[in-house]
Amino acid sequence: MSLRLTVLALILFSSVVLAAEPKPPPFITPYPGQKLYGDAFQVTDFDEHHFIVAKTTGQPPPGQEFKRVEGKITQFVYEHPSGRSSLEVFKNYEEGLKKAGFETVYTCAGKACGSTVAPFPGWLPQLKQWVPDEKNRYLLAKLTRPTEGNIWVGFYINLVGLEVNGINIVEERPMQTGMVAVDAAALKKGLEDHGYIAVYGIVFDTGKATLKAESAKALEQVKKLLEESPALKLYVVGHTDDVGSESANVALSNARASAVVKELVGRYQVKKDRLKAAGVGPYVPVATNRNEQGRAKNRRVVLVEDVP
Repeated sequence: MSLRLTVLALILFSSVVLAAEPKPPPFITPYPGQKLYGDAFQVTDFDEHHFIVAKTTGQPPPGQEFKRVEGKITQFVYEHPSGRSSLEVFKNYEEGLKKAGFETVYTCAGKACGSTVAPFPGWLPQLKQWVPDEKNRYLLAKLTRPTEGNIWVGFYINLVGLEVNGINIVEERPMQTGMVAVDAAALKKGLEDHGYIAVYGIVFDTGKATLKAESAKALEQVKKLLEESPALKLYVVGHTDDVGSESANVALSNARASAVVKELVGRYQVKKDRLKAAGVGPYVPVATNRNEQGRAKNRRVVLVEDVP
């Protein structure tokens, strides 16, 4: 097996959903002569992707050079069509996306793209390296859809090493929540068994301490827990992932914990002396911060029994 096929085999045995007969979305028409590079197609129902929006100096995240977008991710890797220049293929994609209503957010070529690029996020590290060759090109385009969610398309041409054309598509959408039921009995058992319990049903706007409406079900169960256990007192502890500065995350975790206490006292009529808010930022992770799945687990509110 050749080196390129070996690399591709390793890529495709990742924890993504593979489709047997991939079809591009209606706004993407493959360039004549483009063929799928082996089985290099994947769909992930919900994850994050970092699109380049300026000259790159390092791998994401974080950094102002990248736009982080969450949603359904579709990725294609095509063989570069024989006998066609990178400029010709690039301009055809750019024109086709414009006709479909997309606006161009950013383009670059060769050295203007910087030292690194991430066309294969989450895949093999060696495939993240951008070779500053003048034939290599990159395009980011966006279709604005206020009600359905925006669509982002990142298109790149790499003619050094792997001669491929890649397409990364993100359809913005919120993560499906409510997958784990929270009830007062489960909260009580967790506190009795461990002295603490994480409540993932309490969620906030990104980067803010504003409680989302879907937090109401979990907060109602916390109220019920306290009603059924009149002597119980709790620390409400906020946790974050490690994206951003430590000080900002600690401040955010404190603000989120305080928001939960304020909501329980104000809306749910819990006595203030039964709750204490605290935040520990990114210091007590329960999963890796190297991917979104892990970071989502680390962003949580934990109830800790306040033992007299």
